[in-house]
Amino acid sequence: MKGLRVVTAVAAVAAIAVFVRLGLWQVSRLSEKRAANASLRAALAAPPLVFDGAPPDLPAIRARRVLAQGVFDTTSVLLLSDRWRGDSAGIELVTPLRLAGGGVVLVDRGWLRSSDAIDARIDGVPSGGPQRVLALAEPLARAAKGGAWTLLRRSRGAAIFSARALDADSVAARVPGALATYSLRALPSPGEASSPLREVPAPLNESMHLGYAIQWFAMATIVAAGSLVAWIRARRRKTT
Repeated sequence: MKGLRVVTAVAAVAAIAVFVRLGLWQVSRLSEKRAANASLRAALAAPPLVFDGAPPDLPAIRARRVLAQGVFDTTSVLLLSDRWRGDSAGIELVTPLRLAGGGVVLVDRGWLRSSDAIDARIDGVPSGGPQRVLALAEPLARAAKGGAWTLLRRSRGAAIFSARALDADSVAARVPGALATYSLRALPSPGEASSPLREVPAPLNESMHLGYAIQWFAMATIVAAGSLVAWIRARRRKTT
């Protein structure tokens, strides 16, 4: 009987430790998302940094909008596949922007509807002439899953590629020039065409982590309280 009580106590302590650890992890995730949302709000509120020469380093523009000026290079166009808006399948159109100073930065120009979530008509998307792109910077991942480019077709001198994600190595192999270590996600701006669809990034969901943290801490409390009640009852039975 004593051995059973020891095993039960060890199991209870282990369960409490696991529940508390999971609760703390959710608190940590909540803090991370709050910080990310605060950074997004600051970036959207601050005046944009204008550049048309060499792309600035990512730390200099991570927490603010940028206004990049250059010319779109439509010889290699990338369609990021499997991008959905509710029940609507689509892609995101990515085009290199060649800056006056010789640098190159990839621009995610927005969402286009696609019947198969892979290919889409881009002939009607304006790309010629000098461009001013209001955007937020996003780091380019390395060895991203699905980052390899697949040639879909050629149209009017442009090679149209497809990939699941932006990958720094695949991009460097396809886009010549001094490439920035980040891409730009274009934001809505006055006078821009309605297609591709550009959206302000939605804030990350913070409430889910708070709810999960409360659940895990509540479970730890229940196990601790239940174990304490069971121990008190066992002591009383022993003394009577």
